[in-house]
Amino acid sequence: MEDLKNLKESLLGEWQELRDTIDQVFYYLEEEDYQRKGSQENSWTLAEVLFHINLLNRHFLSQISDLKPEMKEVKKLPKSFYAKMLLPTMPAATKGKSKKNYKTPRSTDPKHWVAKGHAIVPKVVFADLLADLDELKAYINKIEEGNFARLKLKGIIKVFKLYVHEALLIMIRHSRRHILQAENILAGK
Repeated sequence: MEDLKNLKESLLGEWQELRDTIDQVFYYLEEEDYQRKGSQENSWTLAEVLFHINLLNRHFLSQISDLKPEMKEVKKLPKSFYAKMLLPTMPAATKGKSKKNYKTPRSTDPKHWVAKGHAIVPKVVFADLLADLDELKAYINKIEEGNFARLKLKGIIKVFKLYVHEALLIMIRHSRRHILQAENILAGK
């Protein structure tokens, strides 16, 4: 199906841009760089920003890994209410600024996890980020298989459901948004 092929190419392009930025900007950081904070009061450290990305990505990736797609042809890509509401706030452009900020759900808030006793180890967080990105790319490459793109997942807010193809796009755009935030932290903004 042409829609899926175009979506796959678009997702792979955005994924590659994201991965290139991460490799260029964050790969050789020192331990103390991960402890830098943004200029705003109560802002996250760079390690917390990357951990937040991991928490959201892991939420969706763990569900996708459990899916059992059937070999049915997908005629049209559906859109969920959740994605219709969320995706317009996440621009595709790498240097784009989000149109709207939402309060971070507790399940993906790094400060909540730290308060519960979770230690954020920067090298582990970075390794997990790279591993999750590789897994994300593998799922993007599967998007044309059967009804894979049409399978539903639970959103971060449990009452919302969304489709696999939407979750893949949300993971990429959310990651890019926060990688820009991390770049700003490194630049002292």
